[in-house]
Amino acid sequence: MSKLNAIPEAFFMNELPFPLREAAKELYLYKTLNEVVNLKKGKTSKELALRYHFNSEQWQMIADAVILARLPQYRLLKYFDRELLEYLKTLLLDALQMPGFSCEEAVRVIEQDAPTLAVWVRHLQKQLSQH
Repeated sequence: MSKLNAIPEAFFMNELPFPLREAAKELYLYKTLNEVVNLKKGKTSKELALRYHFNSEQWQMIADAVILARLPQYRLLKYFDRELLEYLKTLLLDALQMPGFSCEEAVRVIEQDAPTLAVWVRHLQKQLSQH
């Protein structure tokens, strides 16, 4: 993946219940996007499970918030192939609990509360339309 932009999307992290925020902060700061995706798939590391006693639903909420905070930090470059762009779209829509929806529909839902992510989604949609 390409270089990170400086601005994360804080809205979804801020919407987490307070008991989940410390774990989300740790994941955001110290784990890769791939590790967070694995967590979303139910693969909780032993180290995290020992420190944080959350159920699978809570880990899912944390993973979704971290994914949505992180995605707008990735620059979408012109040389990305369609497969990677589709993966990012699927990851986004799944984290938003909107599988099967379009990028346009996602933007309408998030643009007021998560403007940084909405801009990123528009760029993703543009890249996909060019392939």
